[in-house]
Amino acid sequence: MAIAGAVVICASLGLALLAGSLEAAETTDPTAKGLGWPAWAGLLGLLLGVMLMAAAGSNRSCPASRTEGGSTGDRDSFCREPDDEDFDSAFRKRWQTCARQASHLAVALVRIDHWAAIVDTFGQPEARSRLKQMQHSLSSLVECRGGLLFVTCTGTRPCLKILFPNTTPDGALADGEDLRMAVEDLGFDAVGGNAPVMTASIGIGIGAPEQHQDRQQLLKLARYKLDEAVRLGGNRVEAEILDPVAGFRG
Repeated sequence: MAIAGAVVICASLGLALLAGSLEAAETTDPTAKGLGWPAWAGLLGLLLGVMLMAAAGSNRSCPASRTEGGSTGDRDSFCREPDDEDFDSAFRKRWQTCARQASHLAVALVRIDHWAAIVDTFGQPEARSRLKQMQHSLSSLVECRGGLLFVTCTGTRPCLKILFPNTTPDGALADGEDLRMAVEDLGFDAVGGNAPVMTASIGIGIGAPEQHQDRQQLLKLARYKLDEAVRLGGNRVEAEILDPVAGFRG
């Protein structure tokens, strides 16, 4: 709005000075050549108005930069909705691909143990920093296994969703254990051991997708196994193969 107002003022002033200068020139000396200082001031005002208008158009065409996953930089990187949409899209595509290839697909859900206590002990900024370090470490591991990692949020608790396409039941279980150990090996705890170490509970659903099946059954199985891992004390991996006929019966 400020730029638009400046454009109007400069353009109006420029036109007024230019018109006044020309009128004065015609009145005083019709044979005079060239423009006086008011005319030049008017032209300068018009030029400034055009430049401001161009700047305003440039600002409109360049939105604020955004961080990965579609969230703005001032929001929590692990609490955003766009990743849920990204996960659903990737889940659908990998399900269809594995169905065509008659291969297994695994869904792993990773939850940070004692997250509330970690935040209370270290504070939100430090907890987020540690979470980002963990995310970076796990992203590299997942990428090496041909998987996809997504970070979402359940309430105020971060949750990682991972897809392992073209895997095997044994391979998916081994991948889950490697993820758990990678978090544990980061060694995040307070000096003197006064805070809980950052560990992870992991639930894995493994299935052999078929086009007619409901892929949400595999996600429900992974959630059920995640709850089981938490219920059994955390820092563990629980996995199960989806029954191709009965589906999830939790």
